[in-house]
Amino acid sequence: MKNRIFSLIILLPLFLSLSGCIGVNSGFKDLRDTVFSSLDVAPKRDIEIGLGRAGLTMAGGLIRFAEENDMPADIISCLSGVQVGIYKHRSKLKINPEDFREFTSIMENRGWKYIVKVLDDSESSIIFVPDNIENGINQILVINSNNRELVIAELSGDLEMIAAAIIRNRSFNIDLAEN
Repeated sequence: MKNRIFSLIILLPLFLSLSGCIGVNSGFKDLRDTVFSSLDVAPKRDIEIGLGRAGLTMAGGLIRFAEENDMPADIISCLSGVQVGIYKHRSKLKINPEDFREFTSIMENRGWKYIVKVLDDSESSIIFVPDNIENGINQILVINSNNRELVIAELSGDLEMIAAAIIRNRSFNIDLAEN
């Protein structure tokens, strides 16, 4: 048993580094830079992490082992990639509505359309999906900002199955119409 644990401890960092599961990719970095320049912010990076299929599979296994409820692991099993960046504002941030509109326009030109957009005095949130969703939603981008931090999260995978897992777990009594 000790040999297994020791082997896991030794191989885990190697496995993660070879599978590219810890750092965010260049597309996410480009997106982050677009957000910063469009909203005229220069926050300090707090956390940036990306997990691919291998990292998510391991996370799902750990959650199944530790959690009585299978829903978190079911959700993770539907994902093929997660990238999250959390950035601290250097000073109190207030996003200008015009900057927000300009950013939305830039993202639309890059092939994203927003499905939810909220801007108020203390917090701003926007959720984007790719323009082409005829074959289902397989990617979502969430950007949230308050006075203290900016969070950017990109999820990839079978996101419609995530919604189904949440509904199934919460036992919502919803009758779906058949086509």
